[in-house]
Amino acid sequence: MIKLAISFPLKGRQIRNQTGNKPKEFYYGSIGLSEKYNVVMVDSRKEPNGVVLKFLLYFEKFINRIISFGFYKSRVYANRKKYKEHNIIISFTDFYSLNLGLYYKNMPGQKIVGAFHGLSDIISKFPIYVKHYVSYKIRKSLKNLDHLIFFGKADMNEAVRIYGFDLNKAHLLKFGIDHLFWTENYNSEETIDILCVGSDVNRDYEILKKIRKNIKIKLLTSKKIDLSINPNISYLKGSLHESETTDEDLRKFYHLSKIVLIPLHDVFQPSGYSVALQAMSCGKLVIISKIKGIFDEKFLKDRHNICFVKPGSPKLLQDSIDKFINNKNIRRKIGINARKTVVENFTLKHMSNSLEEILNKI
Repeated sequence: MIKLAISFPLKGRQIRNQTGNKPKEFYYGSIGLSEKYNVVMVDSRKEPNGVVLKFLLYFEKFINRIISFGFYKSRVYANRKKYKEHNIIISFTDFYSLNLGLYYKNMPGQKIVGAFHGLSDIISKFPIYVKHYVSYKIRKSLKNLDHLIFFGKADMNEAVRIYGFDLNKAHLLKFGIDHLFWTENYNSEETIDILCVGSDVNRDYEILKKIRKNIKIKLLTSKKIDLSINPNISYLKGSLHESETTDEDLRKFYHLSKIVLIPLHDVFQPSGYSVALQAMSCGKLVIISKIKGIFDEKFLKDRHNICFVKPGSPKLLQDSIDKFINNKNIRRKIGINARKTVVENFTLKHMSNSLEEILNKI
């Protein structure tokens, strides 16, 4: 049996799964492979042992604060012994994937796979004085990785254009969510006009300040936004990745909302897909920016199971909100179609099958 090591930060996942039935989408389909593979979860943020590696970690933290990048040889070395026991190693976080390519020397026959959520946009986030250095490190890492996994075709194609790696070693993974957890509740009272969830840098929450003040907006995010002059916008308690806000809480927030809004900057990264699919699975109308890297072009149909809006356009966003905010019948119809689309195309089983197809190619 092939031994498969899956790397991602384990702490948050372990906290979410301490009690009750929790959604499993952020294991990226690996849980469903246990019958065919010997699957082991590895913590990509494990603290290294030994004086030398501890000092290296301290030094790397200092340097990374300066260049705003996550170069960590120490964290790769902390897991080196465990990795050598496995045939395939996959990292599901962008920076740790790059670290594996830079700092892990694979054994004969061993395959190293880096998964990326937004590789093509990484370089744009760095100050100009380190862009050349970071670009060099990324190219070096990608050359050393045996295979690459992407969550969106636009991001993959743009990354090929920028970094010039062989497209034959790149694979697309279809993301799916736990539709048995993210369930609909059409009898729930809708007391939230608009719900926004998420904290990644591609969220365009500044655009919310231009929405009419009589529309109440709730934010579940760790991003800090000055809301002093926007009394219609308020924070919900906690953030998505804090233990005080549970998955059950988030599901309830979806049920209480008329619209789940995902405003995004126009990037190649397929941002917002987890929130979109969770909310759709809960039978909710989702309004999302139609960015360059939208996560699906085949099954998502505007005004049928989702609503697309041009990124960066307050007027078009307001028009979309006005069309749906007071029309429960249309919202319900789109929400029902949304739930059906998720069940038929974006479940944990679909993601697990997609990951297995990639592993068979590898």
